[in-house]
Amino acid sequence: MKTILCIDDDAWVLETYLEALRPRGYRVLVTTSTNAGPSCVKYEQVDLVLLDLNMPTKHGLAVYRELEATGKVPVLFVTGRSHSFDPKSEQFKKEYENELNGARTDVLFKPFTISALYEKVESLIGTGAYAPSPTNKRSPDRFLSAIGLRSGPPGS
Repeated sequence: MKTILCIDDDAWVLETYLEALRPRGYRVLVTTSTNAGPSCVKYEQVDLVLLDLNMPTKHGLAVYRELEATGKVPVLFVTGRSHSFDPKSEQFKKEYENELNGARTDVLFKPFTISALYEKVESLIGTGAYAPSPTNKRSPDRFLSAIGLRSGPPGS
């Protein structure tokens, strides 16, 4: 089963990811903590990160740099601000040339449709699978909650 880590400060968006991606055969971990992502990637086999760019505590590109330091993992940037990834923007050109060129990344603009989400996810990691991978580095769920992650609805 492929694992997707979702980092967003909007609980509604995180619930949308859970409800849309779990039935498609993905294991979905969600967090509002920008610090949880790199820890999760270090201890869990994460196949894709859905990363909000405009977070209140740390910008998504700073989180991306931390994720890259722990190992290569595809990242789907999610943003409600189209100017964040405007190819005509000098800031975007500089960031793309310095950091994103050659990386397995893509952008999903909010608001998005579920079909657009599926398309972007599947283009980066393929379809979900229902059988556990023998190479997973799974750790106990109490570790996940200790670093601010959950893999189900509140209270699960």
